Amino acid sequence: MSGMPLTAVVMPTIVPSIVECNSEVEKKPDKARHVHKKKREQGCCFCQLVMNPKSDDPDEHYVASNIEQVANVATHLIATVVAVAALWYSIVTECDDTLEIVAACVFGLGLTICFGVSTMYHLSSLLFNHWTPLLLSLDLSGIFLLISAAYTPWMIITLSETIEGNIICFVIWALGIFGIVKTFGKFLPSITAINIYMAMSFMSVFALNPLSRVMEMQCVYIIVMGIAFVGIGFIFFTQDGRVPFAHAIFHTFVAVGMLGHYYAVHNYILSIKRG
Repeated sequence: MSGMPLTAVVMPTIVPSIVECNSEVEKKPDKARHVHKKKREQGCCFCQLVMNPKSDDPDEHYVASNIEQVANVATHLIATVVAVAALWYSIVTECDDTLEIVAACVFGLGLTICFGVSTMYHLSSLLFNHWTPLLLSLDLSGIFLLISAAYTPWMIITLSETIEGNIICFVIWALGIFGIVKTFGKFLPSITAINIYMAMSFMSVFALNPLSRVMEMQCVYIIVMGIAFVGIGFIFFTQDGRVPFAHAIFHTFVAVGMLGHYYAVHNYILSIKRG
């Protein structure tokens, strides 16, 4: 024993202690990551109270909680009733010719169908507690119809005699029809519905300049505000499962934006008496 080097005596004792200590240090980050991940998934107390857990699969659609579905149904049920009343009011009080009736019907029916199908879809999900594939596809398709219909009165009346109006009208409806067909066909997975929605909304940039030449600036400002509300709504559309009531907030912003568009159409297109 006395002839052995000091390191030979000390190292067998120190090395296991160092290894054990290192093992504990390595375990701590794993434990910390686990706790952090758990907190991130659960969210705040309010989120835990009103939201369902979000799946780890990024491709799986978030399933709204019952209280979120009630909000989804309520927001678009109210919007549907308002859209029907607005369509009837515009046709009865302001439409003087066939073209105005067509414009009012396309816009009004676009609103009614979109909001109505959305209401049925969310009501079905609430009552039967499962996805209804057909209604889901119709719900997504309704947004394409809504955006296309919102452009139509301006394109077929206000800008009907301009090249810009004809081109924009064609492109908008082409994108809308493509989006509807894609929703049911499930092809080109790299192109998502939100991509097409945003592309259709972006077309308004090309419409504002010709509109500003023939319409009052107050009308243009109302249109811009409506577009802004819809754009903000689409931000919440992408936050399902992350923000409580995100889809109901999306519904609300879109409905308010469309209300602004209706006000502009009713007061600056249909109410103008043409000789």
